Amino acid sequence: MASSGKIVRWATAVLVVGASLAGGFCVVGNLLDWRWGYSSLSVATQVLSAIALASPGIVLGVALWTWGKRAAGGVIAAILLAVFLGLWLPQYHFFRYTRDTCSRCRAIRTTRSWLGTKSHKTESTEYSIWFTANNPPHSHKWCWSGTRVSYSLLEYGIGCGRQHPIWHIPPYLQRTLVEDGSPDEVAQFYSYLDSEDRDERQKADEMVWQSA
Repeated sequence: MASSGKIVRWATAVLVVGASLAGGFCVVGNLLDWRWGYSSLSVATQVLSAIALASPGIVLGVALWTWGKRAAGGVIAAILLAVFLGLWLPQYHFFRYTRDTCSRCRAIRTTRSWLGTKSHKTESTEYSIWFTANNPPHSHKWCWSGTRVSYSLLEYGIGCGRQHPIWHIPPYLQRTLVEDGSPDEVAQFYSYLDSEDRDERQKADEMVWQSA
């Protein structure tokens, strides 16, 4: 049977390394999922990022495994575990959702993220049904709503960013332009919507209202 000292060392190392990785994954989930989309990163990148953030705790765990010959090592590990879980888990946004609309057909895509794993659901609208029936097939051009809702264990929050101007354009006005406008006008309208320049995109909004 293993000696009690060896058991303590193993328990200490497992607790500290586990606490460090838990903290690392919580940080990665909050930072990377918010900025770039957690699930868009490869699993290996996610794991390596978490390990990098957790490396100080892992080093400490190895040191305690090597030198922790008393029960004090286990107590330290338990404290570290409580600190990581107490600080990070209540703040970790385990569920998020946001919406985009296609600038062409105005379908709505809802993106949900559970623990960093994303899923998408696309819903048809009255405009998208009309557009699909009366226009050639197209690739969706998704435009963000500017709002992301997040839930943690203790609270929920609403984050706001730059909403694409397409959300300001009523579908019935867009239909009027697409149906009655010349091919050049419609092409210009879509060119404005696709522009990376915010001022250019805003011209699409102005164009629709002027043609109403």
